[in-house]
Amino acid sequence: DPQWLINFAIIGFPKCGTSTLMHYFRNNPEVFMDKDERCELGSNQHVPLIRSLYEKSSVGNYVRGIKCPSNLESDLAMEKYKLYFPKTDLILGIRHPVKWFESFYNHRIQNHFKMPDANSLMGCFRGSYNVCASRADFHLQFAKLGKTALTEAELNLMPRRHERSLRTLYNVTNRIFLYEVDQLADKNQERAKNFRGDLQRYLYLRNELPLMPWFKPGRKHNNTSLQVKVDENKIDICSEDFKTIREVLMKSAKDASRWILEYFLPVESVVVSNEIYFHTLLANWELDPCEDGGSYKKTASRLNCTTYGCYLAHGNSSL
Repeated sequence: DPQWLINFAIIGFPKCGTSTLMHYFRNNPEVFMDKDERCELGSNQHVPLIRSLYEKSSVGNYVRGIKCPSNLESDLAMEKYKLYFPKTDLILGIRHPVKWFESFYNHRIQNHFKMPDANSLMGCFRGSYNVCASRADFHLQFAKLGKTALTEAELNLMPRRHERSLRTLYNVTNRIFLYEVDQLADKNQERAKNFRGDLQRYLYLRNELPLMPWFKPGRKHNNTSLQVKVDENKIDICSEDFKTIREVLMKSAKDASRWILEYFLPVESVVVSNEIYFHTLLANWELDPCEDGGSYKKTASRLNCTTYGCYLAHGNSSL
């Protein structure tokens, strides 16, 4: 039984802090975790993965984890989790789709990929390098886990392609720790400490988790002129030039927010830290972070935040 080789897995989504978590846990003496992504389950290479984890495993009472941010989007990978790792605790990260798209696109640029026009990336195709707006339908992948009833009301919040995508449901029994990426870099010290405590308890770690440093993957260019040249090809998603793709991403943001809060969060096996604050973050997805022609800071400046939640600065409506 290979179950003991993977106690937890960080399986979604790319550009949602998964590298930060991997490096964070690798530096924890209670955790045994590979320094690289382990995505073999998505290519039917479960036998080599199991063999490799067994050969690399250290003797001791470690909590053992892997990271592969694309596993959740792989039918094959999720079938393997159900078959071989049904008790593995899953960690899933999400991010406002508008911010997610910009981060992913610019990450590819930073790594010298020749990217097509951002407005053409409604769906993924050869040459999009897996960057496309349709991947921001995070709730569609969550629905495939088979943890909700998938009522007509739920399906109304799904993208049009849901009929094809939801033909295969994973029906997994694994527990899920769901976080919004802003929780990883929360400047509110009390909330941040509570988040680490909830993560510690979720993974059955004995000792209190330390502060979480942010890790930024991708190429580092020591040559300043080269970095300037690379930056010229990056996008500012708030530019009017990208209004078309942003409108598509905002629909995904609103639908995903509503489905997650109304249908996914009440599932008993789904765990979040500070549910009130998590609600706040997801409710914020209803807002375009680029409204008023500004940057992400424009929206943040309109919110008055406490330890427990946020309120619009111009009114009394709780988010």
